[in-house]
Amino acid sequence: MNIKEMVHNLQKVLDEMGETFSNFQSESGLACLPGCGKCCLFPDVESTVFECLPMALKIHREGTLDEWITKLEKADHVCVMWEGNRETGAGKCTAYGVRPGICRLFGASGYYDKNHNVELSVCKLIKETYPEILKKVSEGRTEKNTPIISQWYSRIQSLSAPELLERRPMNEAILGALQLIGFYAQYQTLE
Repeated sequence: MNIKEMVHNLQKVLDEMGETFSNFQSESGLACLPGCGKCCLFPDVESTVFECLPMALKIHREGTLDEWITKLEKADHVCVMWEGNRETGAGKCTAYGVRPGICRLFGASGYYDKNHNVELSVCKLIKETYPEILKKVSEGRTEKNTPIISQWYSRIQSLSAPELLERRPMNEAILGALQLIGFYAQYQTLE
């Protein structure tokens, strides 16, 4: 499989993942606050080179690969794809359609506790804003009515080589993906 096919297959899973988590968040009432981008400001948000490949391929196709590599080499911990007000956190993702998995599931999602019960992972701001909704939604969680983080990451991992799945700070993962796409572009047509 060439890198274009791999990225295409990944994008299909990421799109399905995004739709599943978005639907869950909307239906439950635990969606991200309008205009909020505070999670993009945290240095401990991580992704993988693999999950950032759709973004990197898009940037390559736009002809701005070198510009983004230079920008990333100078970037601090705030995701370079986010634009907004750092003080308030109000902003938006400039690569929303090709964002990695963590960005698609953040807000509210499910995970298994040590007893394999389904628990909710919910953003602190959503918890504080909608405590009654959170309490109601938390009752009766099962894997049938809650998208589970680990199940989606298993699907993503099944598409890639292990060396591309190492978790890194977001900007490092994006930079690694851009460099990999740049390398492949030297040897194959990526259009």
